[in-house]
Amino acid sequence: MFPHIQKRSKYDNKKVFANIGNITLSFGILLGLFAIIIPLLSDADSEFKVLISHSFSYIQTSLVHFISHFHISSSILTFLKIAFFSYGIWIILITLNYISSPEKPKRNTTTVNTLRSNIVLIGVNSIYILFCILQAKYLFF
Repeated sequence: MFPHIQKRSKYDNKKVFANIGNITLSFGILLGLFAIIIPLLSDADSEFKVLISHSFSYIQTSLVHFISHFHISSSILTFLKIAFFSYGIWIILITLNYISSPEKPKRNTTTVNTLRSNIVLIGVNSIYILFCILQAKYLFF
């Protein structure tokens, strides 16, 4: 009936779940690196420390203000927290299932997952660029 629509194979579905797992894993790696890099850079520059602390407090107050508009009860908020936690566990289990699957295609060469490395590099570079811009302000202005 629809010749242009092809049925997806099991391998295509595993690729989709692998991409979701790669994205989740890369953000986990990025958060770990942020936990190391941001305190080090904050100790090196007081203006960077103020900027980071204000941005975290701004995000927190913005989220509280945003959620207060919806008049969400505490039970619904608890349900949303459990749903997000369950989603994270589900992604981890799918990723582990994909990694341990015997149906993986055989590769003769080693390749680097560019999606994962790009997300991590962009996140780390953005923090360093922000720090360098603040340092350039001291040097040139």
